Amino acid sequence: NYSLERILSDEGIALTRVAVGDRYIFEEMQKSGAVLGGEPSGHIIYSDFRLSGDGLLTTLKVAEAVAGEHASFDDLTKDWTPSPQLLKGVRVKQKVPLENVPVLQEKISEVAQQLKGRGRLVVRYSGTEPLLRVMVESDDASYNDRLMNEMLETISRAL
Repeated sequence: NYSLERILSDEGIALTRVAVGDRYIFEEMQKSGAVLGGEPSGHIIYSDFRLSGDGLLTTLKVAEAVAGEHASFDDLTKDWTPSPQLLKGVRVKQKVPLENVPVLQEKISEVAQQLKGRGRLVVRYSGTEPLLRVMVESDDASYNDRLMNEMLETISRAL
Protein backbone atom coordinates (compact mmCIF):
# COMPACT_ATOMS: atom_id res chain seq x y z
CA ASN A 1 0.00 0.00 0.00
CA TYR A 2 1.30 3.44 -0.89
CA SER A 3 0.85 4.54 2.72
CA LEU A 4 3.60 2.12 3.72
CA GLU A 5 5.91 3.68 1.16
CA ARG A 6 5.24 7.16 2.62
CA ILE A 7 5.76 6.02 6.22
CA LEU A 8 9.01 4.24 5.38
CA SER A 9 10.25 7.27 3.46
CA ASP A 10 9.47 9.55 6.42
CA GLU A 11 11.59 7.22 8.58
CA GLY A 12 14.46 7.20 6.04
CA ILE A 13 13.89 3.54 5.17
CA ALA A 14 14.35 2.49 1.55
CA LEU A 15 11.64 0.49 -0.22
CA THR A 16 12.32 -1.55 -3.34
CA ARG A 17 9.43 -2.82 -5.43
CA VAL A 18 9.81 -6.03 -7.40
CA ALA A 19 7.56 -8.23 -9.51
CA VAL A 20 4.79 -10.07 -7.65
CA GLY A 21 5.89 -13.29 -5.97
CA ASP A 22 8.03 -14.54 -3.12
CA ARG A 23 10.70 -15.65 -5.58
CA TYR A 24 11.30 -12.09 -6.79
CA ILE A 25 11.25 -10.72 -3.25
CA PHE A 26 13.77 -13.31 -2.12
CA GLU A 27 16.04 -12.64 -5.13
CA GLU A 28 16.05 -8.90 -4.42
CA MET A 29 16.70 -9.47 -0.72
CA GLN A 30 19.73 -11.62 -1.57
CA LYS A 31 21.01 -9.06 -4.06
CA SER A 32 20.54 -6.01 -1.82
CA GLY A 33 21.17 -7.59 1.58
CA ALA A 34 17.71 -6.60 2.84
CA VAL A 35 16.57 -8.37 6.00
CA LEU A 36 12.82 -7.87 5.53
CA GLY A 37 10.61 -8.41 2.52
CA GLY A 38 6.97 -9.08 1.87
CA GLU A 39 3.85 -8.55 -0.16
CA PRO A 40 0.23 -7.57 0.58
CA SER A 41 -0.86 -11.21 0.58
CA GLY A 42 0.83 -11.46 3.96
CA HIS A 43 3.97 -13.29 2.92
CA ILE A 44 6.68 -11.71 5.05
CA ILE A 45 10.27 -12.91 4.68
CA TYR A 46 12.92 -12.36 7.37
CA SER A 47 16.28 -13.24 5.85
CA ASP A 48 17.91 -13.60 9.26
CA PHE A 49 15.42 -16.36 10.23
CA ARG A 50 13.88 -18.16 7.24
CA LEU A 51 13.80 -17.76 3.53
CA SER A 52 10.08 -18.28 3.05
CA GLY A 53 6.96 -16.35 3.99
CA ASP A 54 6.04 -17.55 7.46
CA GLY A 55 2.83 -16.32 9.14
CA LEU A 56 3.66 -17.77 12.53
CA LEU A 57 7.06 -16.07 12.58
CA THR A 58 5.41 -12.79 11.57
CA THR A 59 2.96 -13.13 14.46
CA LEU A 60 5.85 -13.72 16.86
CA LYS A 61 7.74 -10.69 15.48
CA VAL A 62 4.67 -8.48 15.99
CA ALA A 63 4.30 -9.82 19.54
CA GLU A 64 7.99 -9.07 20.11
CA ALA A 65 7.47 -5.47 18.97
CA VAL A 66 4.40 -5.05 21.20
CA ALA A 67 6.27 -6.44 24.22
CA GLY A 68 9.48 -4.54 23.46
CA GLU A 69 7.71 -1.21 23.13
CA HIS A 70 5.38 -1.86 26.10
CA ALA A 71 2.54 -0.68 23.86
CA SER A 72 -0.59 -2.14 22.35
CA PHE A 73 -0.82 -3.10 18.71
CA ASP A 74 -3.26 -0.17 18.29
CA ASP A 75 -0.65 2.20 19.70
CA LEU A 76 2.02 0.87 17.37
CA THR A 77 -0.22 1.26 14.32
CA LYS A 78 -1.96 4.53 15.18
CA ASP A 79 -0.24 6.39 12.33
CA TRP A 80 -1.29 3.78 9.76
CA THR A 81 -4.05 4.81 7.40
CA PRO A 82 -4.13 2.73 4.23
CA SER A 83 -4.29 4.60 0.96
CA PRO A 84 -7.47 3.96 -1.01
CA GLN A 85 -6.83 1.31 -3.62
CA LEU A 86 -8.85 0.26 -6.63
CA LEU A 87 -8.20 -3.03 -8.43
CA LYS A 88 -9.91 -4.20 -11.62
CA GLY A 89 -9.38 -7.21 -13.83
CA VAL A 90 -10.05 -6.89 -17.56
CA ARG A 91 -10.65 -10.18 -19.36
CA VAL A 92 -8.48 -10.50 -22.49
CA LYS A 93 -8.49 -12.95 -25.38
CA GLN A 94 -4.71 -13.00 -25.57
CA LYS A 95 -1.92 -11.45 -23.55
CA VAL A 96 -0.40 -9.05 -26.05
CA PRO A 97 2.89 -7.70 -24.64
CA LEU A 98 1.98 -4.30 -23.20
CA GLU A 99 5.10 -2.72 -24.67
CA ASN A 100 3.64 -3.55 -28.12
CA VAL A 101 0.59 -1.34 -27.53
CA PRO A 102 1.80 2.28 -27.86
CA VAL A 103 -1.53 3.93 -26.98
CA LEU A 104 -1.67 1.92 -23.77
CA GLN A 105 1.97 2.71 -22.95
CA GLU A 106 1.20 6.42 -23.39
CA LYS A 107 -1.79 6.20 -21.04
CA ILE A 108 0.17 4.25 -18.44
CA SER A 109 2.91 6.90 -18.53
CA GLU A 110 0.37 9.73 -18.32
CA VAL A 111 -1.47 8.23 -15.32
CA ALA A 112 1.78 7.28 -13.57
CA GLN A 113 2.94 10.88 -13.97
CA GLN A 114 -0.34 12.18 -12.51
CA LEU A 115 0.15 9.88 -9.51
CA LYS A 116 3.81 10.77 -8.97
CA GLY A 117 4.35 11.65 -5.34
CA ARG A 118 0.84 10.71 -4.25
CA GLY A 119 0.19 7.17 -5.41
CA ARG A 120 0.97 4.53 -7.97
CA LEU A 121 -0.36 2.56 -10.91
CA VAL A 122 0.28 -1.11 -11.63
CA VAL A 123 -0.79 -2.68 -14.92
CA ARG A 124 0.15 -6.34 -15.42
CA TYR A 125 -1.24 -9.56 -16.74
CA SER A 126 -2.37 -12.21 -14.29
CA GLY A 127 -0.07 -15.18 -14.19
CA THR A 128 -2.97 -17.61 -13.83
CA GLU A 129 -5.97 -16.11 -15.65
CA PRO A 130 -6.66 -14.38 -18.97
CA LEU A 131 -6.83 -11.01 -17.19
CA LEU A 132 -5.07 -7.68 -17.38
CA ARG A 133 -4.94 -6.38 -13.81
CA VAL A 134 -5.06 -2.65 -13.16
CA MET A 135 -4.44 -1.17 -9.72
CA VAL A 136 -4.70 2.52 -8.92
CA GLU A 137 -3.73 3.74 -5.48
CA SER A 138 -3.54 7.28 -4.13
CA ASP A 139 -4.60 9.47 -1.26
CA ASP A 140 -8.05 10.06 -2.80
CA ALA A 141 -10.64 7.38 -3.68
CA SER A 142 -12.53 9.58 -6.15
CA TYR A 143 -9.26 10.41 -7.92
CA ASN A 144 -8.60 6.67 -8.17
CA ASP A 145 -12.06 6.17 -9.73
CA ARG A 146 -11.41 8.83 -12.36
CA LEU A 147 -7.97 7.47 -13.27
CA MET A 148 -9.25 3.88 -13.33
CA ASN A 149 -12.05 4.86 -15.73
CA GLU A 150 -9.50 6.52 -18.02
CA MET A 151 -7.32 3.39 -17.92
CA LEU A 152 -10.26 1.05 -18.61
CA GLU A 153 -11.43 3.17 -21.58
CA THR A 154 -7.95 3.09 -23.08
CA ILE A 155 -7.59 -0.66 -22.46
CA SER A 156 -10.98 -1.29 -24.06
CA ARG A 157 -9.98 0.64 -27.20
CA ALA A 158 -6.43 -0.75 -27.37
CA LEU A 159 -7.04 -4.42 -26.64
